[in-house]
Amino acid sequence: MKYIFGVTICLSLVAQMAQAETVWSDSETASQVSDNLRELEVPMTTDHVIDPMLPYHFQGILSSTLRDQVHTLGMAGLYSSSSLLSVVQTNLQTAYDIRSPILGAAGLSLSRDLTALGFWEIQEPIQNTLRTELSDVEVDSSAQYDVQHVITIVPFALYDQLAGGYSADSDNDHLYNGGDYFVLKDNTGPGPVYSLTNYQHYLETLTAAYPQITYYEIGNEPDGSGGGYEDLGADYAELVSVSRAALGDDVTLLNGGAIDTRFSFWTDFFNAGGGSYLNVFNIHYNQEKSGMEESFNQYVMTLSSYNTILTNAGVDLPLWITEMGTYADGTNQTEEEQAAWHVKYFAVGAAYGVEKFFIDAFGNNTDSLGQSAMLYAADVTSTPTARLLLYTVKLMNSKLAGFSDVTELVSNEQYRFTVNSEPVYIVWGDDPLPTALTGETLLVTDIYGNTTTTTDYTLTDLPVFITVAPIATITAPAVSTEQSRTKRFTVSWSGANSYDVWYKKGTGDWTAWLTDTTETEATFSGKAGKTYSFKVQGMDANGNAGPESDVVTTLVPNDDTVFSYDANWSKQRVKKAFLKTTHRTSTAQSLATKTFSGSEIYLIATVGPRQGRLNVLIDRVLKKRLNLKAKKTVYHKTVYHKQFSSAKKRRLTLKSFGSKTVALDGIAY
Repeated sequence: MKYIFGVTICLSLVAQMAQAETVWSDSETASQVSDNLRELEVPMTTDHVIDPMLPYHFQGILSSTLRDQVHTLGMAGLYSSSSLLSVVQTNLQTAYDIRSPILGAAGLSLSRDLTALGFWEIQEPIQNTLRTELSDVEVDSSAQYDVQHVITIVPFALYDQLAGGYSADSDNDHLYNGGDYFVLKDNTGPGPVYSLTNYQHYLETLTAAYPQITYYEIGNEPDGSGGGYEDLGADYAELVSVSRAALGDDVTLLNGGAIDTRFSFWTDFFNAGGGSYLNVFNIHYNQEKSGMEESFNQYVMTLSSYNTILTNAGVDLPLWITEMGTYADGTNQTEEEQAAWHVKYFAVGAAYGVEKFFIDAFGNNTDSLGQSAMLYAADVTSTPTARLLLYTVKLMNSKLAGFSDVTELVSNEQYRFTVNSEPVYIVWGDDPLPTALTGETLLVTDIYGNTTTTTDYTLTDLPVFITVAPIATITAPAVSTEQSRTKRFTVSWSGANSYDVWYKKGTGDWTAWLTDTTETEATFSGKAGKTYSFKVQGMDANGNAGPESDVVTTLVPNDDTVFSYDANWSKQRVKKAFLKTTHRTSTAQSLATKTFSGSEIYLIATVGPRQGRLNVLIDRVLKKRLNLKAKKTVYHKTVYHKQFSSAKKRRLTLKSFGSKTVALDGIAY
């Protein structure tokens, strides 16, 4: 069971905050996260590995005075008092106006809730009369931010408990007197559901009212003294069976969280066939809320024991841990240690079948329970402060959401996850890197979101995420006429799953050309006489970006019209030539000149069976005698290329010799 701030809410935040707006402040440690992680927008999906536990029990929303009033009246009395009901609704609305924008901004999309929705007494204090005034607040507020819910069904209604004739359990007085069960006027133990028929009708009415709710947890720690089914594993299996019948086959059904070591209860539950009704086996691991263990032994023992129970029962279910965590007080356990603990424990747990953690979203900063949360505040009316853990959770969800497989490489130190068919490593400790990473270009991301590109990395006790960097390469023609008789040419790239491609003209600034494209080539339209440079950065299937590629450059030639010609040359219309023109001569000693500045030059001409010869002079010095004769006619061909040590002004002179045709088509520099 959980407890959070016992005060009356009097402040409401604007419920329509955009995702990018800041709805919390940062602790000193959290302020050190990278800008990329701080600004990271995590998609609101249900396949995250970390989701929020929101302990907004009524006792955490209402003041002690108001709780006492509700306890005295009971829920039926509350609904009969319009003024008191309005106060409770306002308090609940304010709580969700504060929390929902935070969940949306942090990308925390599947909320395990213990509020109004799912508590039998709160919603049906009078048999066969479903009350939704309070649960509507929860559902409607969360929907604005795409937050979904795992609804914990608390299977206790006072009229059903009284019909069962259950005796009070003094050990649970705290639950009734201001605790989780304060909405129940009388201490009835609690005992198991007395009328499964009435219970089933309640669930059928509930799911009809809220068809958008598709995740349900039946009870909370049913194996414990306050769960109603202590030592009654077979009876609890019957409750789950009835719950499945009422809620239907389309919902994801969880058992109420199993307390760490109540193994005999769950053996009885599975032996009674309870596992056949579940989609997920749900565990609570609160052993380290008050301090980290020196090893993973207790944690691994708990997971191994439950896996053995599942195996013996012939049941194959993923594990969710819907209560867990450890505190950060800044002295005995730092925020960095807390965040690292969660990364390590998820990696270790995943190797034992754990798919998802739920950890407290909100708490105070005065005790180990409150200090285990991602955000803290003095009360629920205050803007909370984020611990480093909140950002590390964002990082984990961005790296691991939807993982399909995990392999333990080194026990309690090295794990390889498969995400969208790509390997993602979580590693720490003293061992060398996994052999598969040796010699690769690596992207190493720490728990603050800082990513380093390296070919070598030495592990420490702080866990890091490692992926192999996608190495994208890019190609383009040196001159556009190698591909085209127009000013358009093709640029191509490869080596990654998706790409960002940039270009720049001359010495200008880089401009984004294509962003997050999965295409591997595109046509670029340039201008005559201009130089274009290109580079690419590749991303893998999970959006991890590799280093930028080397730069490639393409020159778009000037047309043949830029030369100065003597009277022996004539302009010709040639469809297959660059820009459909050439200048031709069949007279020996014909001259064409061009003054240019550049570090290299490309001469473009026609070659073929009837083409002649050409002398190339630069600053009156003969550089090349060109024979343009070829077996096959080829238009807009590079016939001469020269690089220079500097880009000073030079004069190019072209002189034909012989009586065969010379056809100039362009010049690039």
